Formats: sequence, C-alpha cells, structure tokens
Amino acid sequence: PLRIPFGPHTVLTNPPPSAGGGLIGAGLRIAEELGVGREEFLSRAHQLVIAAVLATVSEVRRTGYDDRLHADPEAIRRLVAGGGLPQWTRHARALCVENRLGATTHISTIDAEGMAAAMTTSNGEGCGHALPGLGIHVNNFLGEDDINPLGFHRLAAGSRMSTMMSPTIVLAGDRPCLALGSGGSNRIRSAILQALLNVLAYRRPLDEAVNASRQHVEGRQLWFESGGLDTEAATALQAVWPGATRFDSASMFFGGVNCVASSDGQLSGSGDRRRGGVVMVAES
Repeated sequence: PLRIPFGPHTVLTNPPPSAGGGLIGAGLRIAEELGVGREEFLSRAHQLVIAAVLATVSEVRRTGYDDRLHADPEAIRRLVAGGGLPQWTRHARALCVENRLGATTHISTIDAEGMAAAMTTSNGEGCGHALPGLGIHVNNFLGEDDINPLGFHRLAAGSRMSTMMSPTIVLAGDRPCLALGSGGSNRIRSAILQALLNVLAYRRPLDEAVNASRQHVEGRQLWFESGGLDTEAATALQAVWPGATRFDSASMFFGGVNCVASSDGQLSGSGDRRRGGVVMVAES
C-alpha cells in the first residue's frame, strides 16, 4: 500500500495505478504543513482552509498526475513522502487568503484482535448489460471522465485502468486503529480526506467526523454543504469561491464514508447517512 505519515499515525491507502490514494496522501501532507486542526471545527477558518487543501489537490491532479501514475508510479510515492510539497503548500496557503482572485459501495471491518480490512467495489452506473447466466452487471468505466480522463481510444493497450476508489487503513504504532473508504466518483478523494482530517487533526468523534458538512473542489469550482455551518462560515466560502454550489442539506453527491475504529480495545463505527450507511457489531 501507499504509506503516508500524518502526525503520530501512518495512513495506508491504495497505491498507483489508483489515482485516489496519492491525492489523499498529498492532501494529508499539505494539511499537516498548514497546521489543519487548530481551527475551531466547522468554523469559518476551518471551512476556508479545507477548501484551499481540496483546491490544491485538484491542481496537483491537473499538472501531469495521471501521466505519472503509469509512467513513473514512484513519483507518487515521492510526492506523499514530501517531494515537491513545499510548492503545493505555498499554493494552498495563498488560497487561504480571503481576498484572492479569482453506485459505489465501501465496507470497513475491524475485530477485537485489531485485524482490519477496507474494501471498495463499483460498477459505476452500469452499461445496461448483464452477462448471460451470471447476473453480473457490466460497468461503464470507460465512459467515466474520472476513471478514463484521456477519453475514448486514448489509453494504451495493456495499460491498467486507474480509479479514485481508495480503501484506507490508519495505524497507531503498528496496529490498525481506523479503516474507512467511500463511494462517490471524483468526490471520493475529498470525502476520505475530510473524514481523516476530522478524526486525526480535529479529534472529532467518529460519527460526527463522518457526517459533518463536507466540501469538494474540482478545478476552480467549489461545492459545499451548509448544514451545520454558521452563517459566517457559509458566507465566507461563497465570497472566496464565487459561483460555489451550496447544498442546504447533506447530499449523496459528497460520497458515503463508512468507517470503523478500534481504541483501547473498544470498537466503534459510523455509516455515512448521505448514502444509508449502517454499522453492525457481531458478537463472537
């Protein structure tokens, strides 16, 4: 897996050719450099710095990231290890200045012995065809911009397809303490990154971390949920990001993070209510 240091923890997530893992890793490292977690949770400052981190992650992808996934996957590991991060941290810090111009399913499991697994599966939106006799609905991935960004007939024969799906495990020392993942197409990276920051940087309880208001940035466009934000925070986001799309309530657009945790022998979990997420405990 891709290993990303974050404070006293190590985050394990999907390696290349997955696009999501490296982008989540870059976001975590940038957020750590910015000192994310010092702001009051869901405050104006919190919302602005998260938008800046997500916008910078989007910019990382726009500058040759997908080419490096296949041609030089070690470059992604160097990125999350800290290579080239100063320029992106400066980019994110500049965006924090308010007068700047300008059908996937995830399962997380953890047991009393500390074994954890995270699995994300998808058939996209399907292509309207099931394999005869098998009942398997065939995916439509080649038509999804997020998975096939170069477009039809551009991917070299034999190349492995990328995906934003990024099942993720966090280690405390050498033991898993958190397992999570999400559906949501290109919003997966934003959903997982914010859930990780809510737990690791803002120290929020698991259910609050998963179901708190969420954002996504793609290029120069911001989408955000205003439920749970005070008027000042929502107004500040719209001032800094003209043309932002505001959701007044939680929406499945922002993914569905399903997460389980183990702390001092106690197990807990949270299902993202945006997509009907549930938690079950099985007694042995």
